[in-house]
Amino acid sequence: MTIETDTPVSLVPEDHLLSMLPPFWKQRFERALTFLMDTLERTPPPSWHEVAKHCAVSPYHFHRMFRIVFGETPAQYCRRIRLRLAVTLLFNEPDLSITDIAHACGFSASQALAKALRRQLGLSAKAIRAMRSSGDTSDIEELLLRLGHPAPHRKGSVERDLADKLSFHVQGFPQRELQVTSVSPPSDGNIIAATRGKAGGRSQDLVLVMALEDYDKPFAQQTVRAGYYAPDAAGANYRLPAGPYLCCRVALSSESGYIAAWDALYAHMIKHDLEPDDDGHTLEIVHNPASLSVESDEMAEMSLSVRLKPQPANCKLDPTIKSGGQ
Repeated sequence: MTIETDTPVSLVPEDHLLSMLPPFWKQRFERALTFLMDTLERTPPPSWHEVAKHCAVSPYHFHRMFRIVFGETPAQYCRRIRLRLAVTLLFNEPDLSITDIAHACGFSASQALAKALRRQLGLSAKAIRAMRSSGDTSDIEELLLRLGHPAPHRKGSVERDLADKLSFHVQGFPQRELQVTSVSPPSDGNIIAATRGKAGGRSQDLVLVMALEDYDKPFAQQTVRAGYYAPDAAGANYRLPAGPYLCCRVALSSESGYIAAWDALYAHMIKHDLEPDDDGHTLEIVHNPASLSVESDEMAEMSLSVRLKPQPANCKLDPTIKSGGQ
């Protein structure tokens, strides 16, 4: 198995697609994407002529070149990003009105958002919001995967393609002590509010632990333990058990990449005949917690892991890992 470094693997489609361009064009299309993101709330959205002018590309050629690089037109790209944000807010922020969400995502009114949701996803805003309290999270995950960056020349998403190439490693950890708070439902906003100002150990990494049984519950009933490494054992109220963990480290800009990364981790587990431990928890470590804020434009850097049943041939306990950090 490949041993992972501290460098996260980017599951951001734009990073991957831009990396294949020569410097001249990479710089110009970076400016185009930055302009589109900076004007996400604008109604109506900027025309492709305006975007072309902003990044110093001839408007006569820009539309076709953008489609070749990103696999969709500027209008399609902008509409998909706005819809993805709207779906996320509808699901995670029940206190925001549908009208407020529509305006925050660049739609002129709730009716315009409703029309876009019907056309693209075949659902109403109320139906998406109702997913919080009915069924498990697989329905909302399927929606977000559909709003991933389309893979060129075939069905699927760039996020899934990148996740399929992730490297994983099995690493042994001693018991780790945490100071955590139970957060329900586990939306990013709730997690930020519950853990604000509580980082007291050597590491500022935010640790999220969820029981697997919670994934079968409606989102509104799920609970995550969120907190930080305790400075010492006396200050801990939760302990991560020692043992081998299947791990990866990723950089993410959307829920589509997040879901694809977890799917890839479990696919790797099956392919390599690894068995998760019966304690039934998933572990996420957010290395830059500020990125969870809806106002942040920073990519989230996360380590994902699941504790395995002992695999002596694959895992050797790393004595350099202390309970105060990873």
